[in-house]
Amino acid sequence: MNILIDKNLSFFLNWFEKLGITKLIDGRSIIKSKLKNIDILIIKSTTNITEDLIKNTQIKFIGSATSGIDHVDLISLKKKQINFHFSPGCNSISVAEYVLSSLLYLAERDKFFLIKKTVGIIGMGNIGTCLNKKLHALGIKTLLYDPFVKVDSCRYTWTSLDTLIKNSDILTLHVPLTTHGLYPTKHLIDEKILLKLPDNCILINTSRGSVIDNLALLNILRLGKPIKVVLDVWENEPLICLELLSRIDIGTPHIAGHSIEGKIRSILVIFNKLCKFLGKKIKLKPISLIFDEFYKSDIDHISLFGKYTQSKIYLLSNLINNILYDDNQFRSYINKKNNFDKLREFYRHRREWSSIRVKTNNLYFSSVLKKIGFNSIHEKK
Repeated sequence: MNILIDKNLSFFLNWFEKLGITKLIDGRSIIKSKLKNIDILIIKSTTNITEDLIKNTQIKFIGSATSGIDHVDLISLKKKQINFHFSPGCNSISVAEYVLSSLLYLAERDKFFLIKKTVGIIGMGNIGTCLNKKLHALGIKTLLYDPFVKVDSCRYTWTSLDTLIKNSDILTLHVPLTTHGLYPTKHLIDEKILLKLPDNCILINTSRGSVIDNLALLNILRLGKPIKVVLDVWENEPLICLELLSRIDIGTPHIAGHSIEGKIRSILVIFNKLCKFLGKKIKLKPISLIFDEFYKSDIDHISLFGKYTQSKIYLLSNLINNILYDDNQFRSYINKKNNFDKLREFYRHRREWSSIRVKTNNLYFSSVLKKIGFNSIHEKK
């Protein structure tokens, strides 16, 4: 088997070498001529799989280490009988922690308490559900909207999109990018909705850039609309609007889901699916050992004493996911040619909150930490 792999997945090259002859490639440079004699293709969201790309190739399997599939022409794959898999939900924890880290930073910067805010979540798939659980653990009220989830199929209370927009202090987007159907999400957040946002609302997008009309967002910011904005995804990546970046509060290069754990879970799904497809059994180490093999956390444990406070949660999140550092790196280097992709390729080794043990002498504090994802240990003093 000849296997072509996005170079951003080079960490896992030795896994795929057990299955065939491997070659690395820049995901954005995958064109038809590069697919000659290729049987297996392992990609990320930077590669668009079109009918023309796969026509007259011998590809039998495509694995996308992503939670979304808007970059893949599923109809053409079905026609060609190409086996396709992706990794929904594998980066849920990472993205949820990115959102919370951003909110904790803004809360500390602007001196407000998140527990007094209402968070509107649009999209209750894997990521939206994960984030909602963490927010509830912190005692934060949420409003939920997802027209694709049946009301009677889960325990949540749903609200209309208009009600959610008008009553949310924080609006966070967790939807796939779609252009057709009853509820297309391209430019879901358009000028009309942007103008309806309450003053000082925080708008966060970690889904896909085009879910927000970036030009409309830029225009309302130019006009002085008093909102705060956090963008990890952008229209026209990698050629983003630099003026929009200059006007928002936090900007990052599509890395919300790029924790070590998220990457490993994602590629592990694809690797196991490929092994099954090829009829091979490859035994890997337990996943907890794999995490540390790729990057062992710099901090083994930390001790915090006293009652639970928002500031202490921010301190802990900052030890692992310093959102301001990512923002500063992005602003400092994005002006140079092709740096959007370079910043993603060489993104720091970020672990998830579970990688650090937190010792506390407060039972309630320990319980909250555990619910939001930290490896919390209650020690009586």
